[in-house]
Amino acid sequence: MPKGDVSFQMTGISEGSAVVRIEPSFAHVKEPFESAATSDLESALKAVIAVHELLERHAAPQEIASTSKRAVLDKAKELAEQLIDVELDLDLTASGSHGDVYQSKFTRDGGSAWIEHVYEVIDSSDQPATISGKLVVMDGENRSITVRGGRRGGRVEITNVPSAEFQNLAFDSHVNIRVVETATKNRLGRRTVTGRRFSSIVSDDPDLNVE
Repeated sequence: MPKGDVSFQMTGISEGSAVVRIEPSFAHVKEPFESAATSDLESALKAVIAVHELLERHAAPQEIASTSKRAVLDKAKELAEQLIDVELDLDLTASGSHGDVYQSKFTRDGGSAWIEHVYEVIDSSDQPATISGKLVVMDGENRSITVRGGRRGGRVEITNVPSAEFQNLAFDSHVNIRVVETATKNRLGRRTVTGRRFSSIVSDDPDLNVE
C-alpha cells in the first residue's frame, strides 16, 4: 500500500504470551467510504496471510514464488528472523469488512523454518540445459564424460554420470545430454557456469545444443 495511507497503533495488550491488539487508523479519506468495497488494507492482509499459509504447510518453493510477490517474501523472511530471535510464533486473527474472519499461523517450526529453503531454491543459479556434440572422453572412474560441441565447438565436461549410463554411451558418437548447470551470479545478475552435472540422455537430435 502507498505509504501514508494507513498506519497502525497499539490499542491494548491482553494477558498471555506477547498478545498485542492493533487497529488501523487512516490519515485521510479522499472519497466517501463504500462498505461494499474491500479495502486495499484488507486485500493486502489476505495476500500476506496466503503467503504465511503456504510457508506454514511447507508448500513447494516454486508454488510459493509463483503466487507471491518477491517483496512480500522478503518481508516474510524478515519477520521469520525476528520471530526466531525472540522465540515467538505468530498467531493472527483479523476481522474483515464483511464479517469474514481471517486466521493465520506463522511458526518457528513451520513457516519461519521453511522460508530459508524457499530462498535457496528460487535464488539458485542452477539451470537445466542440453549439451550436444561428439563424445570425446569417457572417464568411468571419475564418472565424467567430455563432449566437444555446442555453439562454440569447445570441450564440455559433464560430471556425476551414473555408472549404469556408461553402457548407453559410445566413444566418438554424437550425443545429446541433459545437464544441470551450476553457476554463480554477479551483482548485475550475469551467470558464470562453473560446472555441469549429468541429468539424462535425450534423443539424438542435432538441433539440440547449447553453449
